Amino acid sequence: MFITISLLLSLSIILLVVFIGSSYKINPMNLGSTWFIIFSVSFLLTVILVLYFFLTESENSFENFRYILISTTAIIALVSLLISSFLSRQTIKLHQNTQKMSKNNQDISFVMDLIKNNYQLLKDKENNIDNLIVSLDAAFIGKSFFFNEIASRFHNFLKSRQSSFPIDAIQTGSRNDNKFFKRLESILLKDSEDDSYKLLVAYFSLNEEKTSYIFKLLSPSIQNKASGNVTFLNFAQEKVNIEQYIEEFLSQSEIIDLMGRDISTLNFEQIKPVMERIFNEHYDQIGHFFRNSYRVVKFINQLSKNEKNEDLNFRKTYLGILRSYYSESVLIAIYYNSIFTNKGLGYSQELACSDFFGDETDLTNDDPIHVRKDQFYFGSKDLKTIKKLFISVPNDSTETTTNPIDIESIKTAFDRA
Repeated sequence: MFITISLLLSLSIILLVVFIGSSYKINPMNLGSTWFIIFSVSFLLTVILVLYFFLTESENSFENFRYILISTTAIIALVSLLISSFLSRQTIKLHQNTQKMSKNNQDISFVMDLIKNNYQLLKDKENNIDNLIVSLDAAFIGKSFFFNEIASRFHNFLKSRQSSFPIDAIQTGSRNDNKFFKRLESILLKDSEDDSYKLLVAYFSLNEEKTSYIFKLLSPSIQNKASGNVTFLNFAQEKVNIEQYIEEFLSQSEIIDLMGRDISTLNFEQIKPVMERIFNEHYDQIGHFFRNSYRVVKFINQLSKNEKNEDLNFRKTYLGILRSYYSESVLIAIYYNSIFTNKGLGYSQELACSDFFGDETDLTNDDPIHVRKDQFYFGSKDLKTIKKLFISVPNDSTETTTNPIDIESIKTAFDRA
């Protein structure tokens, strides 16, 4: 009898434990359901009734089973305690997971709101971004960087030859065209670099063979300055034989060297001051957008991190959603702001190893999906810099940096590209 009762109790306890485990595995919520509680109470009552049945049918008195009853009661109490502890722990865990899921949903909703607000801000700033790109084009497309340097030197050259110009003769003979007289006078007497620049643009447009067809390699905004300035060049040629001075200037060895240089020969230190100047000139119009965009990226990065590791899928997903709202021009502006300006350094640190400008696959093939290769000003140097600083997974052609991004690491990445 004792063995029979022990086996029945053991079997009952095993069945109860198996039921609890299977119920929790299928759905943790089952452990708190009304049906589960009814089943558990019914199960224990059944065990007690079975035990009572065997005892009443036995020929021995209850006194003979006292120790068995005490042991059985203790076992049932212990099992009940264990089950209660297990249920309490799982209830707390389930509650914590529910709270965590609720917080994650709130965070995701907040991120999406930030992205939408950022897009609304971008729509208001699109024209300003376009104006920034025009300025960048004028500085870095083709031979534009070197032409701008040549034009600046040309102005200084004219100033150094000021005594050679017959100012009195100009004043006497140019009353019928007062507008051009004032512009020429502003170059020689009022230090107007802009008018010197326009004279040189007009000369390059009319003498492409002499100037190695550089005019065709200038940005559209520079080429447009030739229109309307050819007449001014002809006026200056008539009054002071300006082409003589231009050709003397262009024959200098350092100018010939500048005309022959390619944009890819520029290093970080040569580019940075020009980038800083252009972005600062437009900062009042676009600074708000860059700051807002930076904050969105930073918040996404913060949410992707937990106590143990970083959720790269979360980061990539929501940075990808943010990027999907940006045109090529915006991505170009963000990239150059990040690596060539002091204000953009924090942005580059947040974008490090993010695949924001492309991942290892499309950059390995030098065919970025999000920005076409020919939209970058420095071609392969830009692509290699992105590979070094901004992709998440290293490939055969690069090593992803594991150190925090700073000006020196950006400079090294760009100059070694």
